[in-house]
Amino acid sequence: MTHKESEGLDYRNKFSSENAQKYETSTYKNNSYYSLMWKIEKKYLQELLNGRQFDNYLDFACGSGRVIEFTENYADKSTGVDVSADMLKLARSKIKKSKLIQQDLTQESLAAQENFDLITAFRFFLNAQSELREEVADEFAKITDKGSTVIISNQGNKTSFISITALIEEALTGRKLNKMSLSDFKQLFESHGFKLVEYRGIGFLPKIFYNITFLKKIWFFIDLFFYRLRIFSYFSHNQIMVFEKL
Repeated sequence: MTHKESEGLDYRNKFSSENAQKYETSTYKNNSYYSLMWKIEKKYLQELLNGRQFDNYLDFACGSGRVIEFTENYADKSTGVDVSADMLKLARSKIKKSKLIQQDLTQESLAAQENFDLITAFRFFLNAQSELREEVADEFAKITDKGSTVIISNQGNKTSFISITALIEEALTGRKLNKMSLSDFKQLFESHGFKLVEYRGIGFLPKIFYNITFLKKIWFFIDLFFYRLRIFSYFSHNQIMVFEKL
């Protein structure tokens, strides 16, 4: 569902070689819940990006290259950055033209080198500690100009139906699960000079439904139906948010 609370841990250190391989072969394996949600996320990215061509694109925390592989053709120049050498090794097998660099932008900024008119950051902010979230949002402000687009994903929407039911799990287990709302992201990015211009929710049904293998296609088409009804965006578990630099 959502990930365990990571407060007190540095999210930079999460992906060892073992975790990187698990992420690729388990989390996003063919026909998994996350791979099916990614199909819908790609639909939304196509809606956002079709007809646009960016000068300089950055995929922050690019991981195994899932997002930059899809998005790199919408920019003349594209770069993926991640702190994990093992994740970047997986990404290199997928990309066609992008430059990949192993670097911690909160420690070594790109601001003096170049600016970006498109940034994506998928599956990062939810599990990063609060100080790291602020540091990354601040770096995004430094490496973008007015009108630049930043696309963020959140896989633990606090106002989703799934997160509300997770309160029962928290009460029974005593474990706090990571959750962030649309308002949390607005507050974070508005404090760094961005405004929210659009968002879309993805994944209304509980993930546990997808454990019933022979019904996966039915659940997927139901989630696809809810995705098309914007009224459900606020209550969907995954959210993609589009911010613009002021």
